Amino acid sequence: MITYDVAIIGAGTAGCFVAQTLSQQGHSVVIVEKSRGVGGRCSRRSVDPQGSVDLGAAGFRLQHPSLTEEVQHWHQSGWLAQWHHSLANFEQPLQHQGSELYCGVPSMNRWHRHLCQDATLITGQQVVQFDRQENHWQLQDKSGQTIVRAHWLIITAPARQTLALHDWPQDWQQWLEQSSQATQAQWVCAIELEQANPQLADRYTGQDPVLASAVRDSAKPGRDSSHERWVLQAQPEWTLERLDSQPDSAGEQLLQRFCATLKAKGNARVLSTHRWLLAQHPLPGLESRYLLDRKQQIGLCGDWLATDPELDGIESALLSAQALTNALLDGCKL
Repeated sequence: MITYDVAIIGAGTAGCFVAQTLSQQGHSVVIVEKSRGVGGRCSRRSVDPQGSVDLGAAGFRLQHPSLTEEVQHWHQSGWLAQWHHSLANFEQPLQHQGSELYCGVPSMNRWHRHLCQDATLITGQQVVQFDRQENHWQLQDKSGQTIVRAHWLIITAPARQTLALHDWPQDWQQWLEQSSQATQAQWVCAIELEQANPQLADRYTGQDPVLASAVRDSAKPGRDSSHERWVLQAQPEWTLERLDSQPDSAGEQLLQRFCATLKAKGNARVLSTHRWLLAQHPLPGLESRYLLDRKQQIGLCGDWLATDPELDGIESALLSAQALTNALLDGCKL
């Protein structure tokens, strides 16, 4: 069996960015992802034979200067596009203003595929435990079979999933437990309106008791604009009260709230509903934005380690991954 320089658990934003950075430096990298594809909470879901929608993050703002060079490269490479759109809040839905997000094209997770293209990718395999054997880590599945071996191990899964994987040092264990307990779930659904609604802004946020955001997915760059399709994200508190609801019920309630609040014209239907159990991490992140044990050759990164109320979740994940890889490449022998 090949022993890689680095194994990464999780193919979300942080995992794919770590993979790109270390692969570009000449290191052999393998990513193990339990889902069928990459992207994590930037996944895209098919809603009919001809179309799909981003059911996770709609995009991200570029606010931190340390990411400017990378984001510009991804933009110039055609992996990201700037979405210039109208923004309003639910309280004053007709007062639009200009806004801008970076979006993966033609989908958010296509950007992730580009990021990890130089790494070995193993999907549909869930790591349930790992052990240190002499000079390498062994990652095992639920049957105890070894999936991969690597000298270094980087975990980019959410805090709750990471906590269950290992007997962590006390300081790491404490932080993982606190972050796990604070993690919030979120219902999301994709809807389709039978007619165009040009009077609406392309994106809504605000303090609505039900809806956290509403995004006209069909208006984003590289998407099929022949259908009026929106993605609705629920407030965490509303989700918690309906955590065990059936998807059809949760989706219909979000649709009804959208139509009533924004006075959308024409009939509407729910295309798909999903419950993200590990959607948001409200606790402030660490100053370092990562955890690293050089002796054991293991590190953790992800948005939950870099949470900042001024930053999007994607940008927090990118900053955490960047901080960890900088630390790894600064004096560490991979």
